[in-house]
Amino acid sequence: MAALLLVQLGISPSKEVSFVNSVGFRTSFTAFWLFMAFSRLQIRENGIWEYGSLLRWHRIVSYRWADDGTLVLRAKGYLTMPRGALPVPPQHKEAVNAFLLERAPQAREL
Repeated sequence: MAALLLVQLGISPSKEVSFVNSVGFRTSFTAFWLFMAFSRLQIRENGIWEYGSLLRWHRIVSYRWADDGTLVLRAKGYLTMPRGALPVPPQHKEAVNAFLLERAPQAREL
């Protein structure tokens, strides 16, 4: 498939270009997506952890709860995502809300 695309682009396929078809690439790609699929939301001492990234408490600008119990955050920072949506199980909503009030007092609820 990749070789066909390269031929259409006028590039002759070679062993150096077949990286996408290599076992190493496929293995790392699979490992990455398994990590993402089985990552879970964690409320940690230093912030909120999800998908291998820590959003520190002081970076949270505002938050709101969607009707389905999803926590929608707005954050500031150079390398942080400006917005994020985190699924929170209904039985943990009150605890997460209390933790937000305690750890991120600068964040306002919308």
